[in-house]
Amino acid sequence: MNNKSLLGRNIIITGASQGLGAYCAQQMSKKGANIALLSRNKENLNRVLNLCDITKNNIVVPLDITNSIDCEKKINEVINHFDGKIDSVIHAAGGGLGFRDPLIGFNDFIKLFSTNLAGQSLINKFVVPCMRNNNSGNIVHVSSVASREAIGSVGYNTVKASINAYVRSLGNELANTGVIITGIIPGAFIANNNAMERFQNTNLKGFNDYENRLPRGKVADVSEVYSLIEFLTSRSASMMTGCMVPIDAGEGKAI
Repeated sequence: MNNKSLLGRNIIITGASQGLGAYCAQQMSKKGANIALLSRNKENLNRVLNLCDITKNNIVVPLDITNSIDCEKKINEVINHFDGKIDSVIHAAGGGLGFRDPLIGFNDFIKLFSTNLAGQSLINKFVVPCMRNNNSGNIVHVSSVASREAIGSVGYNTVKASINAYVRSLGNELANTGVIITGIIPGAFIANNNAMERFQNTNLKGFNDYENRLPRGKVADVSEVYSLIEFLTSRSASMMTGCMVPIDAGEGKAI
């Protein structure tokens, strides 16, 4: 991408305290974007902020994405901080939360859904009107290869599949507004303190066995995933609305 393609753009990133979200915040800030870093852990957010370009109009926003009241309050603070002009949102927050019981309990399922989609959809509810007023904007959701295949836990597979349906449906509804709703379907990748890095650090043999089973024999680096996200947050992605884009180096089996 052109190094100036993000210059001056105001970008919200959920899950910005670690992993993919933190990487996006650093890279986009260095390319000239102003970043709102959202996550629960203020200490980790400040650590990421210190790795961003300090000359930019960045802001740290501690937020519990599973709490609707907190989401509404904090997202309005971000909108006001950027004077109502939000160019892009990257929803990197999410995860399986360690819930592996196939007969997942009600409260755990609600928490899983809130963490991966419900909180993000509430943020979109407040951001999309701003984008429509400006006749432009990009929102990117992060799903998983598990959204199309039963390779994770029942809960994780299900909520990630719901992201695919949400993006396709909302993208269709907003297709004529200038607001571009997209998502990515990544395979395994390593980023700072994400699930795959923790797997590598705690069970190296299991990680190596998993990696050797992948079609290209290695887990992706976060930088390989980032390149697609940067494109989807750009003005060049006008034909992508409603699309969920696989980026899995052949790991996925679904056609």
